[in-house]
Amino acid sequence: MSPIAGQGGVVERIRYQRTSIIQDSGNAIYNQMRDPDWEAIEKNPSIMKFPRPEWIFGYDVKRDVYEQFPAAMGAVRDNTAYRPRNIPLDSKYQVVHDFKKPVEA
Repeated sequence: MSPIAGQGGVVERIRYQRTSIIQDSGNAIYNQMRDPDWEAIEKNPSIMKFPRPEWIFGYDVKRDVYEQFPAAMGAVRDNTAYRPRNIPLDSKYQVVHDFKKPVEA
């Protein structure tokens, strides 16, 4: 393993943007639940479902780190920008329900 692997921000480059966007989800979900439009909910109760975005729930951490580590390490080594591919294209959290695997009780 490269000496740069555990230092210099490689792990931060892989995780920071994704973690920040997921943390923003708390605000988005809170805002959705805090002041609901009750008339809209009567027409469509699924509005109150908790979001299940594919990019969060369908994420394979181990595979992604193995695939993305060389690019992140290169960005640190070359002092260039790195954009993780495991975040939404616009880098913003959206309330979506596109993860289809059923919830296990």
